[in-house]
Amino acid sequence: MPDPWNLNIRDDALLDALVPATARRVCDIGCGDGFLSERLARRVPEVTAVDADAPVLDRARARFPDSPVTWLHADVMDAPLVPRSFDAVVSNATLHHLDDVPGALQRLGGLLVPGRVLLTWTAPPAPEPA
Repeated sequence: MPDPWNLNIRDDALLDALVPATARRVCDIGCGDGFLSERLARRVPEVTAVDADAPVLDRARARFPDSPVTWLHADVMDAPLVPRSFDAVVSNATLHHLDDVPGALQRLGGLLVPGRVLLTWTAPPAPEPA
């Protein structure tokens, strides 16, 4: 399948760079065609990609059939995701599709990155064992 022209792909490098090198679990909200998810899966052991648009998610699965990404058809607001269970949560060009941006940020623990509709959330460090 040929790569489509996609303006969002240029921002994937920025989001990839924001994900800590030590990240073990990352979630891509509104993954679309899956380019960012697949890129992250090259260096992050566990990547979960979420999109509410089933045909787009099917395209991502078909485009990257060998990628170890977990593709999840769901809305971010009711997806079976444990809040703050990821080392980072990224999203490229998805804010304008969400009805409740503050709710999404609160649900997953969020930080808005200035720029062109980019989000990244980073989970707090795990407490030290006593």
